[in-house]
Amino acid sequence: MNDSQSKPAALVLKSHAKVNLYLDVLGRRDDGFHEVETVMHEVSLADTVTLCDEHGGGIVVECDTPGIPLDGTNLAWRAAEAIRAECSVGRGVRIRLEKVIPAGGGLGGGSSNAATVLCGLNAMWGLGLSEERLMRLGAGLGSDVPFFVTGGTAVCSGRGERVRKVESRARLHFVLVAPGIHVSTAEVYRNLKIALTLEKSASKLFSGGFCVLADFVSGGLYNKLEEVAYNLYPEIKKIKETVARVCSGGALLCGSGSTVFGLCATDEQAQTARRELHDKTGHAVYKVESFIRPNNNPRRQP
Repeated sequence: MNDSQSKPAALVLKSHAKVNLYLDVLGRRDDGFHEVETVMHEVSLADTVTLCDEHGGGIVVECDTPGIPLDGTNLAWRAAEAIRAECSVGRGVRIRLEKVIPAGGGLGGGSSNAATVLCGLNAMWGLGLSEERLMRLGAGLGSDVPFFVTGGTAVCSGRGERVRKVESRARLHFVLVAPGIHVSTAEVYRNLKIALTLEKSASKLFSGGFCVLADFVSGGLYNKLEEVAYNLYPEIKKIKETVARVCSGGALLCGSGSTVFGLCATDEQAQTARRELHDKTGHAVYKVESFIRPNNNPRRQP
């Protein structure tokens, strides 16, 4: 038997990061979560997720990055267990994570990995689950997971699990500065003071469609959590100020942090900004762009 016959077939998928172009917190819900309204935008920075059958019948997670949990606390592991339970599948799976997205930086790496496992196993095992059903499974794993089932650009509400896709082929150019600072999301929310009235609303901003995404972004970047995060972690505020001076389209904290993104007018400007910000900050800096999914992407198949 040759190697190709002895090894189980593997499905290799990219698991992309996101940035929040807009994030407002509307209030605290009865279930303890916060009601949010946010615009999530998928970008080209991506982990690689490899799925193959595990003949022992269990779930095995491997990762090339130290510190990533490999047990039931890992969202990718939980995603595999959730889809097995949903479809009464007894097959095992080995999940290999090759991490590029900085962990804990507000870029959604863990949620993206979970959505990739859901969609990947749906395709690999021929389960035929609809996108809506995969999103419902994802909502049970984490607030951001449903967005990553659909990807692209979306207005997300509720605790983030209600996703309204918005069509756009616009390609935006970003730099991401990842200082590796651990930000406590719970602490940020505990210190957040929520106004009784809202100055703007993502739903209103996008009610006319999303064909002018670039025009919106140039004047509409907003993150309600920024001020609180910067008060708790002043070093991140300094990074944001540096990014804003370098990137012509503005800068914003990703989620509750600690990654800061800057928006650039062109790919060439982003290249220059990446080099300059690496020199100025000494932190990891990534040049990324909007990720526009091809129609035949396995993650978009029901």
